[in-house]
Amino acid sequence: MSNTAYIVDCLDTEGPLHESIEATFERIREIFHLDLEPSVELLRRLQEGKVDRGGAEAAIQRMAAPNC
Repeated sequence: MSNTAYIVDCLDTEGPLHESIEATFERIREIFHLDLEPSVELLRRLQEGKVDRGGAEAAIQRMAAPNC
């Protein structure tokens, strides 16, 4: 009989742990059909819901949230 204990640490994520700004704007383009120029400032404004996007502001805000 062996005294070995095997420990497994499993992590399941629902997306990338890191996403570039360009990749975030690519998702926005694919999902919302908006062709926006990627920038840190625009991303922050989208995350704050301060960019008029014809009613899609809240959905974009949730999708681009920094903790998602």
